[in-house]
Amino acid sequence: MQNKLAITLTATLSLALVGCGGGGGSTTSAPSPGTTNPPPAPVVLAATSQTAVTPTYVAGSQQMSAFTALAAFRTALNLGPVNQNTKIDKAAQNHSDYVEINKGGGTPHTEVAGNPGFTGVTVTDRLIAAGYTPTDSSEVIGWTGATGDASEVIEGLSATIYHRVIMMKQGLTDLGIAPPVIDTNFRPAYIDFGSAATKQNVAGDYVGVYPANGQTAVGLTHALESPNPFADVDVTAASFCAKTSFPISLMSQESTKLAVTSFTVTEAGQAAALDVRLVTSDTDKTGFVPQYVAFIVGKAPFKASTKYTVTFTGTATGAATGAANGVLSINKTWSFTTAAKGYRCQ
Repeated sequence: MQNKLAITLTATLSLALVGCGGGGGSTTSAPSPGTTNPPPAPVVLAATSQTAVTPTYVAGSQQMSAFTALAAFRTALNLGPVNQNTKIDKAAQNHSDYVEINKGGGTPHTEVAGNPGFTGVTVTDRLIAAGYTPTDSSEVIGWTGATGDASEVIEGLSATIYHRVIMMKQGLTDLGIAPPVIDTNFRPAYIDFGSAATKQNVAGDYVGVYPANGQTAVGLTHALESPNPFADVDVTAASFCAKTSFPISLMSQESTKLAVTSFTVTEAGQAAALDVRLVTSDTDKTGFVPQYVAFIVGKAPFKASTKYTVTFTGTATGAATGAANGVLSINKTWSFTTAAKGYRCQ
């Protein structure tokens, strides 16, 4: 079954004129050199993270399976936890029901006013209708795979560019899950995200990678995704299976601008790096890849049960980094090992 679907410190210096007055006359002093204090030392933005709260999903349920897999995904990236919110659960379930009743009734993420089950055009509208007012909101939709377990939804979404970007938003605080339904109609899972008034944030010198260093059982290919990130890949399962690898990403703090000097992946025992596509905010045409994320995706599937080493060289620029002139140098090497077989292309 297919899973469907990137310190500039300004000191103001003043000169003081010192005047001296005398009894019956006056004198004027020459200007004295001004004294200046050095600018404050750059400071790295501190991380803020909320406390993880145990969800109320039933043990062994599809919701709990998806929640656990998503928590593991964000932990691998050293991102703050996203907690269950029952109001967002309701919003996600409302939309799942709407799509089922209307057999679509709009685009996958929108509804049409007046249709049965309508609760809001956008995900933000639907969260508000359920009683949750977000400062930021988003939604992902995914299908289970061969086992029918909702953890496969998260694996499939993480095997994409645009949907992975949503799941690794740094400021997310809350989520709700409408579970997949395995029956003749086969409903996907709907996962809605919201951010409260106080968002989480990573440290200014943060660097997060996925797959993580030492990660195992990594997929072999990019999952079929809409919109399609690649001009040279057809929107078919066969084309994605033949012409893509699992996507590799590196992310800096969200207020920074990531620049790539070199981003490579090499199979163990080989000298030459693989042929890859580089996807950044500068190369992506959709606007869905933010300026603080970069991806590489191979032009062929990864081999099964194989170790790969990734090397990244570049910079993250922004006051949050605390680096001199706001430019943080990034030189990172890490490795991961692929699964014994592919999750999508059997």
